[in-house]
Amino acid sequence: MKKYILVKKDSLTDFQQLTGGKCFNSEKMVLLGINVPEFIALTFHCMEDFIIENQLTDPLNKLVNEKKFDQINKLFTEARFNIATEDNIFESLRDEGLLGSNLAVRSSGLDEDGTLHSFAGLFSSYLYQEKREDIVLSIKLCWASAYSERAIAYRIKNEMPIHGIKMGILIQRMINSDTAGVMFTQNPIQVTSNKTVVIEGLYGQGEGLVSGEFDADNFIINKETFGIIEKLANKPLLYKKCATAPGIEKISVETGLQDKSSVEINNLILLTKIGIDLEIKTSLPLDIEWAIENNKIYILQMRPITTLPPAAYYNPEINGREPILWDNSNIVESFNGVTTPLTFSGTRKGYAIVYRQTCRFLGVPEKLIQDHDYEFNHMLGMIQGRVYYNLINWYKLLCLVPGNATNQGFMETMMGVKEELHDKHKSLFDFVKTAPKYTFFQKINVATKLFINFRRINKTVDEFLQNFENIYQEKRSLDFKKQSLPQLVNIYSELETKITHNWMPPIINDILVMIFFGICKKLTEKWILGDNIQGLQNDLLCGEGGLESTMPTKFLMGLADKIDHGDPAVRELFLATHANSLWNECHKNSKLKMIFEEMNIFLDKYGFRCSNEQKLEENDLTDDPSFALSNLQSYIKMKTYSIKDMEEKEKKIRSDAETKVKTHLGGIKLIIYFWVLKHTRNAVKNRENLRFARTKSFGLYRRLFREIGVKFRELDLIENEKDIFYLYIDEILDSTRGCLPSLEFKNLIDARKKEFEKYRQLNDPPERFITYGSTAVSFKNSILINNSDLLKDKVRISDDPNLIYGTSCSPGVVEGIARVVKDIHEAQGIEGEILVTYRTDPGWVPLYPSCKGLIIERGSLLSHSAVVARELGLPTIVGVHGDIFKKIKTGDFIILDATRGEIRINVKEKA
Repeated sequence: MKKYILVKKDSLTDFQQLTGGKCFNSEKMVLLGINVPEFIALTFHCMEDFIIENQLTDPLNKLVNEKKFDQINKLFTEARFNIATEDNIFESLRDEGLLGSNLAVRSSGLDEDGTLHSFAGLFSSYLYQEKREDIVLSIKLCWASAYSERAIAYRIKNEMPIHGIKMGILIQRMINSDTAGVMFTQNPIQVTSNKTVVIEGLYGQGEGLVSGEFDADNFIINKETFGIIEKLANKPLLYKKCATAPGIEKISVETGLQDKSSVEINNLILLTKIGIDLEIKTSLPLDIEWAIENNKIYILQMRPITTLPPAAYYNPEINGREPILWDNSNIVESFNGVTTPLTFSGTRKGYAIVYRQTCRFLGVPEKLIQDHDYEFNHMLGMIQGRVYYNLINWYKLLCLVPGNATNQGFMETMMGVKEELHDKHKSLFDFVKTAPKYTFFQKINVATKLFINFRRINKTVDEFLQNFENIYQEKRSLDFKKQSLPQLVNIYSELETKITHNWMPPIINDILVMIFFGICKKLTEKWILGDNIQGLQNDLLCGEGGLESTMPTKFLMGLADKIDHGDPAVRELFLATHANSLWNECHKNSKLKMIFEEMNIFLDKYGFRCSNEQKLEENDLTDDPSFALSNLQSYIKMKTYSIKDMEEKEKKIRSDAETKVKTHLGGIKLIIYFWVLKHTRNAVKNRENLRFARTKSFGLYRRLFREIGVKFRELDLIENEKDIFYLYIDEILDSTRGCLPSLEFKNLIDARKKEFEKYRQLNDPPERFITYGSTAVSFKNSILINNSDLLKDKVRISDDPNLIYGTSCSPGVVEGIARVVKDIHEAQGIEGEILVTYRTDPGWVPLYPSCKGLIIERGSLLSHSAVVARELGLPTIVGVHGDIFKKIKTGDFIILDATRGEIRINVKEKA
């Protein structure tokens, strides 16, 4: 038999199955001995039968499908309520002593207030309802709110069904609160610790807080000591019972109370104890709504906080608490954005090989190298598809090098990191105290090695490049398509042995670059006075010549010269054709034969070039020459193809810089300076040529693994040849050697592709952050990573009128065009802009998926809108200082750094 109404004496199981989150949690709190206002609960059968009896199913589904949400309220309110059910509701209200009282009628969705989805503020509630007709109307409107635009948008975002929604109703005695608010039993912003409770409160009803309309007092209470950190708000208005109609109205707060705390200390402590008690009994961190009437505390609602890591994260016996320091400030230039598993695993393996060689060359004993095998193999990490340095392991390895642990420059680098850390993290660097000790003679041995290699560096580099070129041309000439899979794997192993394991000359040269560039910089700063010293040093390095990396550009410039001074008809056709279709046109149009032939030579020599050259998954110029062709067109249009002019310009810059040096220096200083400069230039030139060799090697690896992918596809191991990039290097190699426990590559790749596609939708993690214990839980929870951002509070105070600060609410960094609106109607039709407004309420939620970011001048970190923004991952800043309507205009190009709470307005860029 269907149950339509439940009261406190009914079973908790019935509440859970029939009435929804609010009702279930209210009954649960009653059983736990919490002071909850008297209530009855309507089961979802009431709504279900109401819809069936009034034949609303088809029209309701039609309105939802057609997104005609404005007509749904009317559909419900014009339908008739079953008289018998209505009578039973009011009999139950009478039996529970609620009839004749002011009541709150609250929606209670069956999938609301769970551990996965909060639906915070997305359903309707109606306060101070007393008359029968008002209560009945409120029930209908609560049901209708299950199909509101904001609720349906939330369901779609979370891949939940949008038809056949089940909803109960909580009818609760209205608390005529003097003070009300919300309490989080765990800080939802500072999530790396679970040691504090956050309470926000204001005068009157809590509606102004949860809607984000009013600013509220903020209190952070330590769970162990009950120490309180308070941040009081100005509270000029409050919500109270409307004098003339059902519901609430705004009234003014007494002037003397506006800036005082709305919650007394003893009540803050009592609330905290209630919150801790509920958290312990439910084993969940909770979002609690509370009210105080005549100094008596009532708990109105509770729901799990859905945006926190699992509870086991905070248990060191399960997760551990060992910190790891991550940084991508340099490596992001080589591996920008999401990087596939093949590229990452190959790079990680290469780093381990190369830096073992470095340590051997610098005199680190073999036993120490073996003892630090873990650090060599874990110099890099992959965080949400991005490549990061594991800085602790890097520093541990640097400490192995003779002289580094006691070197002042090394220690300054170490301290530069420490300055970004809390005192409790300084123990991260205790390993410096136990760094290997080297004798004076061992240090002299390292210095002697460096000196000998410095003396013969050009010969060393030339020999390396010649050897590399021999290997490169030999393997490049192979037709990989004619090689079997084991043969291709053997080619990779051979390249690893002959190239990666013999990468010593680039290492030696990089050390010389560091030494001479550093000395040159110091001498420039010390001996040459004036502005733009850094610019002077850069100018002195111009015009060196002999850089192989400039040859592709010079080839195109030479071709541009030929086209511009050749047949005018060919020139016109070439420039008139869009770059994306130009290569096909060159194929089929005989007029463009010369260009086609020249470009084939270019692609044969330099087709391996591309953006993100170290990422094997990237397309190169051989795949799509349109980038080179577009550049070629630009050279012709702008007449910027004279190699002679370019070289003369560089030589003039260099000559002018040298003249400036000569005007400042003379005698022995000038001799010393130009000697250092000479070797700086030489080392930098060598570095560029060695890096170009590295680029060529990656081009070769790219071709090799693409053909391996083809073989895997032909052997039915994978679906598509490009799927090879979603396997780790050892998975590929071991698949031919009988060392893998499973060959279910297709399922594995499918799962990884889905995961990496999600990573591509995420904002980049912070530049530098710390994880604690097992990294997997932190990498899976962006809120933990963003909360551990070590640079987010290192904000430079600026008088720049185009830089605005607010409070980070939901982290992320986005840039785009501002859409400034004063109400929701002005926001209609938003498409990818950053929404800027005075305030929001839950009704704005349907706009969130269409926004790039959200800026709210007013608002609380704990408002419903803020909760949903965090849950949906929308970069959001609240509490912006100053009048944003004066500072930001629609059409302004802005950069929203919601991780740091910064908004930068670039007024030069417009939509």
